[in-house]
Formats: sequence, C-alpha cells, structure tokens
Amino acid sequence: MYIFVIILTMEKILEFIKVNRKFKTGDQEILACNDLSFSINKGEFCLILGPSGSGKSTLLNILGGMDKPNSGQVIFKDQHLEVMNDKELTNFRKKEVGFVFQFYNLMPNLNARENVQFASELNKSNIDINKLMKEVGLNERMNNFPSQLSGGEQQRVSIARAIAKNPQLILCDEPTGALDYLTGKQILSILIKLAKENSKTLVIVSHNTGLKAIADRVLYLHNGQIVKTEENTTLGNVEDLVW
Repeated sequence: MYIFVIILTMEKILEFIKVNRKFKTGDQEILACNDLSFSINKGEFCLILGPSGSGKSTLLNILGGMDKPNSGQVIFKDQHLEVMNDKELTNFRKKEVGFVFQFYNLMPNLNARENVQFASELNKSNIDINKLMKEVGLNERMNNFPSQLSGGEQQRVSIARAIAKNPQLILCDEPTGALDYLTGKQILSILIKLAKENSKTLVIVSHNTGLKAIADRVLYLHNGQIVKTEENTTLGNVEDLVW
C-alpha cells in the first residue's frame, strides 16, 4: 500500500528581506526598521502588532510604496519596490494597494458614492459600486457628504473605496482607532468579510492585542524587528472580541 502526502505551500505575495530604514531627528538617528524580514501570503489576513514607536507606521509606508528603505529588499510578487522610481511607485499604489486609514481621508467635496467611484475609475475597476455600497451598509447614505456621516459611516466609505480599486493588497492603519468599541467591531466584520469574499490580502497594523484571535497570522513588532509570529488554525469571531 502506498501513502501519498500532499504538502500545500502558501504563495507569498509580499516579502521584506533585511529591510533597514533610518531617520534623523536633530543629532539622533532612529532605526525604524532594523534588518526587518518577514513575508505575507496571498489571501491571508495578517495582523502586525506593536506599541507606539515600534516602527508600525514606517513598515506600513514601505509596504504601500509610500516610502523606500535605506537598504534591503521589498518584493511584491516579482516586483522589487526598493528600486522603483516615484512614477513606478505611484503606479504600484494605484493598481495594487487599497488603503484604509484611521481618520478616513475622504474627499470632503464628494459624496460617499463619488468617493468610492473615484477610486474605481482610477484603476478602471469593473466592481459594481451600488452593490458595494449596499454591502457596507450605506445604500441609504451614498448621496451624503463626509461631513454628514458618522465616524463609522465614513470608515465604511473608506473600506468600500479600498475594495473598489480591486487591488491585490489592502493595508489598514488602526482602522478602528477613532471609533467606539461596538462600531469598531462592525467595521472589522465588514472589512474581513469583503477582503475574504474578494480574495484580497489584508494587512492591519495596530497596537490593539485584542484583535489577534481573528487574524490568520500575527506578527509582533518591537524596535523595528519581528520578535514573534503566531498562526491561528482556528479563527475567533469578531463579535467575541474584547479590548
């Protein structure tokens, strides 16, 4: 009798290899990324946890092509971001990355639907905007301007905008940080559901350790380095989260 063992390997979509990023403030040099190495797999929800000053913002900026390392390699699929010029990085952000920020960053002179439509047109996406607005619970609010929306509603627009571009990668900077507890959990549910349904790779950077039960993989960042990695074989429910 023969026994066949099938080994499934995850496909890497993004990889950091010995990434260093230094900043100078006066006479002091800050090493925000210190020989930072890790990878993110296609289609997974990766949570990057770290306290203030651990290098989260710098890491996210490099992940999204908004900053470049002083040394090391940043590889998205087969593309090396560290050697791209400004025009190439802009094109990378436009095509491949959807951003969800803590403070929404919506265009105030456009209504909710127009904010999402604008992102869709940037990337010539064929996603149904009306359907997407309904999925984030804004079917009755799509004609309202950001100033007429609550914080939770503005973050829903931000999520729809990120999905509407049809990117491979969705990057989130403390997406629940400006929201109350219950609204924050609603936002997480929508974000994770839409990312999974649309086969997106989701990366959230946060200081909130209460989120670790719902991520496929958790990377712990400290002083610019990944100091621990955890994988969840059984995912928790957003409704059960406490923080």
